[in-house]
Amino acid sequence: MKALKQLVVGEETELRTMDAGETLAFQMADGNVWTLDFEAGNLLRNNTCYETEGWKNVQNVIRDDLTEEGLR
Repeated sequence: MKALKQLVVGEETELRTMDAGETLAFQMADGNVWTLDFEAGNLLRNNTCYETEGWKNVQNVIRDDLTEEGLR
């Protein structure tokens, strides 16, 4: 979550990329799942794509956490 707080969402973009999607899924205490979808680092919400800054940092934090947990 700390890495996500650093992510800056910018303007809407028409730039779309196929086969470059990543989804972050968060399971809440009540069992509900909240997801964030990214396309080549751009946030995808409600079929609209937004430019972002800091996506690479988010990826690095996730990679490091997975490595520490032995999942990568």
